[in-house]
Amino acid sequence: MPGIVAILFMLTVSLALNAQEYAPLKGEYYFAGKTLIDPPDDEAHDTHMRIALTGNAARDLYSAMKVPAKADRCEPDKLVKIIGGMQCTSAAHDRTFECNFSIDIANQRIAGATAC
Repeated sequence: MPGIVAILFMLTVSLALNAQEYAPLKGEYYFAGKTLIDPPDDEAHDTHMRIALTGNAARDLYSAMKVPAKADRCEPDKLVKIIGGMQCTSAAHDRTFECNFSIDIANQRIAGATAC
């Protein structure tokens, strides 16, 4: 009987350690059309939700992106990781992170959210 109690205890602790919890987000969003720069006048302005994450959410997403970081061609003091339309930057000088992407609402896909 003590062996079963020990096994149940270890299983409970193991499940608790592997549990994921929601965390608060910091960032901004806005709705726009598909075209990032100079969209045509007749383009719908609510097809994409553009998202800019900052803080811990951006740091964690940056870390979860399993691609090498490269020098950012737009901001030379930052490193960038890009997967598809998702882009996250890391600034070593102040340890800040930012991630930018958009959600193509109709197609439920991640798309780009920055021109650079």
